[in-house]
Amino acid sequence: MSSCTKEKKISSEENSKIIFNVIGIKNYDTDLGKNTQTQFKSKNTGLSNQETQLTSKVYLNEYATEGNIGEELSSNVASKTKLSATETMSNGITYRIILYYKDNNQFAKSFQCVAGTPFEISVQQGREYIWYAYSYNNNEDISQPDPTNPTITTPIDKDLLWATSGPAGVVSNSTGVSLPITFTHKLAQIYVKINTKSLYGNITDIDAEFSQNYTASSSFSILSGITSGGATVVSVGALNFTPHPHPDSTHIIQAKYYTSSPSLINSYKVTIKSLSVQYVNGSTANLIVPATPREATFETFTPQIGKSHIGNLKLHHLIGQKKILHLAISTVYGYGAEAKAARNMITDTRNFGNNTNSLVKIASPYTHVNSIATSGTNALNTYIGSSIPNIDQPDIIIIGYYYYFLAANNTEINLLKSYVDKGGVLILMTDDDGTAVTGKHLDFLRLMYSSSVTMGTTGYGPGSIYKLNDIDDMILNGPFGNGKYTRTIGPQTFFEAFWGEDSSITWEASGIPETSIYSYSGDIRVGETGTPTATTFFRDRTKNFIWIGDAGFLANEFASGTYPNTLTPSLLTQPFATNNNNFPIRKAYGLGIVANHREVANSILFANMMAWAYMRSEFFGINTGGLRL
Repeated sequence: MSSCTKEKKISSEENSKIIFNVIGIKNYDTDLGKNTQTQFKSKNTGLSNQETQLTSKVYLNEYATEGNIGEELSSNVASKTKLSATETMSNGITYRIILYYKDNNQFAKSFQCVAGTPFEISVQQGREYIWYAYSYNNNEDISQPDPTNPTITTPIDKDLLWATSGPAGVVSNSTGVSLPITFTHKLAQIYVKINTKSLYGNITDIDAEFSQNYTASSSFSILSGITSGGATVVSVGALNFTPHPHPDSTHIIQAKYYTSSPSLINSYKVTIKSLSVQYVNGSTANLIVPATPREATFETFTPQIGKSHIGNLKLHHLIGQKKILHLAISTVYGYGAEAKAARNMITDTRNFGNNTNSLVKIASPYTHVNSIATSGTNALNTYIGSSIPNIDQPDIIIIGYYYYFLAANNTEINLLKSYVDKGGVLILMTDDDGTAVTGKHLDFLRLMYSSSVTMGTTGYGPGSIYKLNDIDDMILNGPFGNGKYTRTIGPQTFFEAFWGEDSSITWEASGIPETSIYSYSGDIRVGETGTPTATTFFRDRTKNFIWIGDAGFLANEFASGTYPNTLTPSLLTQPFATNNNNFPIRKAYGLGIVANHREVANSILFANMMAWAYMRSEFFGINTGGLRL
């Protein structure tokens, strides 16, 4: 008997190909962020989550979080409940492929490639190859390492990704082989992030450094994918802060570093030697000076390769005491935030207050003045009449259902126009109680903009829903969120936000110059077709004025919660909703068929409006220097 082994036919010519294509980057922990919106585990232990008062007006909050490297840049972070196994690698990222012959371990060839574009390498048909790939997760050129001993020194200022076919290799065939690449992270990230969203300004200069050396570099083998020879601790010097790349995070600056030795970062400290800022009104301040540096401590991490260990710093400006006038016809539904859920939301110190956990910092006591006035009684004259000094006038006026101005003459609308021109903040909601309401509200809009402004109804009644335009400002993307959520219809995914009409017919305004306002929604409700020709919700571009075409925008007869309950919410009335902690939430809502139902964000929008109103009254208000036009 005899035996034989079938020999592989190997072509001497490169008449086959291997096609490389990047699939993504492996996440080390797909449970990080499960059932959260931020997708980062907050440790909140030890000295983390501490608050320091820098000046009489500015507080610095520090806390630690951790997550997978690159995770926060996911395109729909807010919609996820559990991470996928891989994150997408951005198009244009460079990586290098190194190919070896499996039979003799000799170097075959190497190429630099870019993610997002399949890359073909010509090879010999039937021959076996082992491949390796590495990347710095940026678009820089990657030099060719020594093919006989391909090693690199791990960087401290950029990421390191690695992938391989493994010892099994790959065999080319007559049609070619397509190979997906899934990279893994080979370093741990140290990430310092400074958020100025609640400062109402930007950092103009900062000098900060790690209090000791936390970064380390090692020799990394491309062939084995591991480090060797120990780690060398490296100083990074002054931290290099750059703008956050995400379009919704322009208020964040960041400094990212990497280490091959995660054990160095069970905790870490950052010393801020100096910090200067410029506020939205152009004024400047030195919050930290070299004579009195500040040290922030972030702990206690579970350090690991592939993880981001984040030291978060948030700057908060403490808004001074304010006076708010609420005008409405009754307290039954909280139409003017004078009562019920809307009032409790804006007076809960977890939302607006001077506690460590207050989302918007405002000095207390701030004064709420309720005027439950019969429409047309000239009630405004009591508060903003020409004989009343600015200092005694309210900083913010909220007008809800269904206060209309004195019909006999233009006294009230002239007073209100003067109030807004001087920097007063006005949130005006329009509804119908006969022609006097819309008539005088229309006269006010004409005083504000042009005699050509017109007003009418959209024709859409209770339960109508309006999609919000994609405007990145404090109303639609403020401290209480953006109200957006993900809807999936077949292969399409939508990430959108909406507001809901209460129990009447929505009003619209047209003829206002587009250059004068930001229109948040048009006059076509969900479920209808057509091109919007008017606005139903807008903010003035320069003055402190918001208009909404529904005076029931804040309607909720409960002190908190969803009307009538969360399990079977009313789809046609009282769109304003909060949870048991008086925090704004979306509400299921909508007229007609299920396909037209949405989750409306009235309460989230109003919470952001109030944050905006406080900010504007602080920096551009009637009692703080005016509009500075």
